[in-house]
Amino acid sequence: MKSGRKKQPHLFVALGVLMMLVGAYAMISCVIGGRLSSGASLPLPFGFTTVAVGAMLLTRTPIAVFFLFVYAVTILILGIIHDGLMSPLNVIWLVLLGLCLPLAKHAKK
Repeated sequence: MKSGRKKQPHLFVALGVLMMLVGAYAMISCVIGGRLSSGASLPLPFGFTTVAVGAMLLTRTPIAVFFLFVYAVTILILGIIHDGLMSPLNVIWLVLLGLCLPLAKHAKK
């Protein structure tokens, strides 16, 4: 007997919660650091954006997947400009880009 309730894909929940935790860590690390220069306080807006995109992923909507795509492309471009093409951190953003297609297939319409 099947229930009428659809199972929530675990990929949305896992990625959303992980992004929220990483973003919160970035914001808290800036706040605890005390008075910061403009370069040292850069994780604050990145952390806020990461938390916002992670929270949107929990809604499982196509717009959340779109914002994840825009977020990953933007951070990838900034990573290539700042750290270079061969930076190991760019792999994270490429993985996020690769996850956009499976997430789009399971998004609520």
